[in-house]
Amino acid sequence: MSKGDNTAKVEYGNRRSRAYTKIAESDPSKVYVQRPMALRLLGDCEGKSVIDIGCGGGILTRQIRAARAVGYDVSPSQIGVALREEKKNPNGIDYLVADPSTIKAVLGERGLPQQFDKALSVLVLTALESREQFAAMFRSTAAILREGGVFVSITVSPFFKRFGKTAYNRVWGKPSGEKGTIGVLDNNGNLKFSVACLHVSQLDYENAARAGGFTETHWTELKIEPEGVRILGKRFWKGYVEDCPYIAFIARK
Repeated sequence: MSKGDNTAKVEYGNRRSRAYTKIAESDPSKVYVQRPMALRLLGDCEGKSVIDIGCGGGILTRQIRAARAVGYDVSPSQIGVALREEKKNPNGIDYLVADPSTIKAVLGERGLPQQFDKALSVLVLTALESREQFAAMFRSTAAILREGGVFVSITVSPFFKRFGKTAYNRVWGKPSGEKGTIGVLDNNGNLKFSVACLHVSQLDYENAARAGGFTETHWTELKIEPEGVRILGKRFWKGYVEDCPYIAFIARK
């Protein structure tokens, strides 16, 4: 990869991460579905090492209770946010600027463990730019997991049926080829920004995981935290569980 290509890649990551930051703290799906389900599926991390892939500003990483937690992201600005928070409220977390092609080397340069018990990602796989990057993410993650290690990914569901419609503060654009768009709305229904979304099938996930070095895969449906229903009401969440935009894809090495 040329220096120019890498600069463009980093700036893309910065733009995407800045957009993510605008909604990360308060978005209902993140607060009441994605993050709590990610932690639940990650399971007991006591005495374990965990790496949070595409950690952004570290909101979820800080909630992981593990013997060793590491977060990495392609965006230097987002890692800067995470590092400032770590400085204010130390949790013993290492945050690294890296991507799937560099993470193993960066871990080595920092003198950190190069293999983990568990890996986690939330809305990262469909944020990748191509199917090649998608496949590379599974290879990279398998390479930094110990035998028997698990990769828990919360991702856009390949089973979701309402593309082309508006639901849950999102405009779900119809995929064209391997790409689609997701528009993020404010509480008044106004479009705040849109992001590209890689469109991949159930078989794409399963094949990429196995080709990348994982031996077992399965899907788990997500649930809404009761607090989310209480605060936002059943009307907001109508149809969410029956046709959920998100799902957990779990792969074991």
